[in-house]
Amino acid sequence: MTLEVITSETIKNMRSIFISYDKDSSGYLSNVEMQKFFKSMETYFTKSELGEALYIIDSNNDGKVSFEEFIRFVLEDE
Repeated sequence: MTLEVITSETIKNMRSIFISYDKDSSGYLSNVEMQKFFKSMETYFTKSELGEALYIIDSNNDGKVSFEEFIRFVLEDE
């Protein structure tokens, strides 16, 4: 999905999903929260694979996944 076809409804839906996994309301998804997201999508990673996936998703390498990083990952995966 390209950025040109992302609607406000899509962003609203993605934000709802993001918030549902952001259990501590930090505005970011931690490794544990991302692991729960992947598990809900029936995607299971070893600890090493999870680390690699998070390294790719966490584009600024701050150790957490922002909404922008999350939406980019989910929409690129479609």
